[in-house]
Amino acid sequence: MPILGGCLCFDLPTGSKIIGVIYLVSALLNSLMLTVVTLMLWVIDLLPQVLAMLETALLEGAHQVQDGSHDAHDHGAHDHGAHEHGSDDYEDSAEFRNGTDASVENIKEALEVLKSSVMAVKVAVLVLLVLAILSVITSSMLIHGVRKNSRSLLVPWLVQEVLHIVVFLAAVVVMFGLFGVHEVAWAIAVPLLVVMCVQVFFMCVVASQHQALGLIRMHDEMCMK
Repeated sequence: MPILGGCLCFDLPTGSKIIGVIYLVSALLNSLMLTVVTLMLWVIDLLPQVLAMLETALLEGAHQVQDGSHDAHDHGAHDHGAHEHGSDDYEDSAEFRNGTDASVENIKEALEVLKSSVMAVKVAVLVLLVLAILSVITSSMLIHGVRKNSRSLLVPWLVQEVLHIVVFLAAVVVMFGLFGVHEVAWAIAVPLLVVMCVQVFFMCVVASQHQALGLIRMHDEMCMK
């Protein structure tokens, strides 16, 4: 027997078609949006060059400040003729150079993190684009399968829906792993859990239609014997 007898106030075929149309429209919109974002990230590839120029400018500025401060300390010690304070000035200059070097290293690390983040965004957007395109295909197969009473055309959509649920569940786990039991984690996790519940319901509807088509096929085969 099918898991569900209908989809809210619709029967299983109509509900499955509505689900397919909803997913198809959302997948088309997501594909269009992600295509634009991907083109912006991959065609307009000036950001690494800008980051490199910024890194060079910051490093040169830091070294100039370091050299200027070192010269100022040396001239100050020579003009005052305070030999007893010469060692103190040298120590101050050394401390300043050490602090400047630490700042330069921090700048390098920050720029490297920013570069890696940009690459991670590119990869994430590309993966989402592939999933959106696959969703367009599977949603079209779902609609066509319901119209033609073909069980096999419903399977790809069910498989991808399971994949979506796994991805959302992993995202929830990652959120709690990063932020702990915090308001930020709950603010992200609650909408994902709601979407997961809706996806589970839609998957049950399509799975019920898949089972119903199997029963219809079995009945037709028995009647033909």
